[in-house]
Amino acid sequence: AAAASTAASRAAAASSANAAIAAAATASRAAVDAAATSLAAADMWQSISQDCSALVIGQALHANTLWPNDAPRWAQEAIDGMNDVLLADGAHWEVFVNWYRDRLEGDAAAARRGRPAIREMDIEIATIPDEVWKAGPERVLGLIKEIQDKYWGKSQSNTHIEIPAPRPAAIEPEWLEGQLVLPAKPVPSDLSKTSLDSALIALKQELQDLVGDARQVHNIDQRSIDFLERLTQRLPLSAPTEVELFRIAHTEQKLQGYVTTVNDEWPGFLAVSYASTLLAFDRTLRQFPAWRSFLRNAADARLSNEEVAAAPQVAIEFAEALRVPEIATVVDQAIPEALNSLAALAQREDWQATIDVGAQDLAADLIESVSNILKNLAIPVLGYCKGKVVAAADWAKELKVGDRARNSLGKALQDEADNFGPNLIKLLKKMGKWGPAIAGAYHFGALDWFWKLLELLERYA
Repeated sequence: AAAASTAASRAAAASSANAAIAAAATASRAAVDAAATSLAAADMWQSISQDCSALVIGQALHANTLWPNDAPRWAQEAIDGMNDVLLADGAHWEVFVNWYRDRLEGDAAAARRGRPAIREMDIEIATIPDEVWKAGPERVLGLIKEIQDKYWGKSQSNTHIEIPAPRPAAIEPEWLEGQLVLPAKPVPSDLSKTSLDSALIALKQELQDLVGDARQVHNIDQRSIDFLERLTQRLPLSAPTEVELFRIAHTEQKLQGYVTTVNDEWPGFLAVSYASTLLAFDRTLRQFPAWRSFLRNAADARLSNEEVAAAPQVAIEFAEALRVPEIATVVDQAIPEALNSLAALAQREDWQATIDVGAQDLAADLIESVSNILKNLAIPVLGYCKGKVVAAADWAKELKVGDRARNSLGKALQDEADNFGPNLIKLLKKMGKWGPAIAGAYHFGALDWFWKLLELLERYA
């Protein structure tokens, strides 16, 4: 009897403990749900606030992204789940999936994908007869697709994409033993090695003499002289790498922007020496075909003031994305470091009265460098997708691979692509979400090819 009583007592205690644990778990779940609900409400009100601000200034809501920043995690998970269910039901749902994505990311992102906002088209869709809407999703979405194709001029499933060759810029990475790296070799020049070394030594000596003479004049802003001295120390005595060359060249452009101040405030003999040194500097830089080609391209595709201002932040955000662990094993971390180093040159020096004259070229270099990195990352993605993700016939029908990509898609790289292809696809898609938030308001023609590739990845990968 005593044993039975003890057992009963223990059972009662265990039951009480289990009840307490269950109650605690229920309370914990309730707290988590409440926190999630509160967070979702905050996200919603932030989005509503953005819409209200747009309406106050007379801006059309469809021009903006649905969320002020990226879609919150809870919303993105729901969207991804919805898309999976819809597309599993039938290809006709792609019309709706694309429409909702365009609403998420705004008109600028949609236009880049070949789906610009057209009022007449929207009216025609909105006035589809009720009997068609009641006939079911396959019927009405098929009709909407026909209307869209009529206004957009071609079926969105027949877009041919060319991955262009890299263009001259500070960063032109290459694949080496399964990793994307910066070339270590010196950048070619028009001069022989001996002549180039002599020119660089002479330029360094001329800069040192200018710094020494300027130090003797006390009413000159010494911060500008400190800048000159740091540049002198960085100047190599033999051919630099491409990243080093472009960094030095952009620094020289800062000095070009200081000429007016030098002419107004420096003694005459020093102003003449400054102009002579810059002339020698420019002459030396133009011995490098890569820099000359870059300047020609930059002159042909001028950026707006807004794009110039946005380019450094685009580069910084992209560099940060290259540092995530699953990408850092594939991308040499010297690449994001070089991007950040270039972006830092956009900061106005404390001795500069205004932004320097080289801001346009620096912005173009940053965007071309981002584009060059993306082009190289696209290469193993193509190799992975062609063999693993999509039917080769579907992929080949829509993608025309450029010579550089075709030549780089060797068997060894395709084998490597099996290991990190999925992570690179995630990175490229992440850039697609980053784009509308940062670069989406601007054109950045150097990235046109990327938005088209991203659309193909969204469809097939």
